[in-house]
Amino acid sequence: MNDPNIIGTCSIDTTCTIWDVERAVVKTQLIAHEKEVFDFAFAVGVHTFATAGADGSIRHFDTRNFEHSTIIFESLEQTPFVRLAWNRENPNLLAIVAMNSTKVYICLLYTSDAADDLLCVDLGGRRIIKKKK
Repeated sequence: MNDPNIIGTCSIDTTCTIWDVERAVVKTQLIAHEKEVFDFAFAVGVHTFATAGADGSIRHFDTRNFEHSTIIFESLEQTPFVRLAWNRENPNLLAIVAMNSTKVYICLLYTSDAADDLLCVDLGGRRIIKKKK
């Protein structure tokens, strides 16, 4: 998102809030996860953001339509995710860190028409690269 007047916050009450700082008002508040939300980040140059939750999922939202979100990554062990960051040059790359872990997961998101079915999993119109063994 390129609007410096819009910020997003996350909360341990499972919600995220989008604020219009210039007007000092809440644009929207939404339930983002089933447990606490530990991190929130806007993607650069596009109308999307992602959240990291204690429920072990990373969720993707479109600021033009808050009706639903897409789970783009889940921990098989339901390990909480505590941090995430978008690549500043490529809004299709997202780095994720799990609680009590030294691993960094890199997610590559792109439209399903560009995906290779052998290496990707379709997640609601987005695809994520499977971890190579």
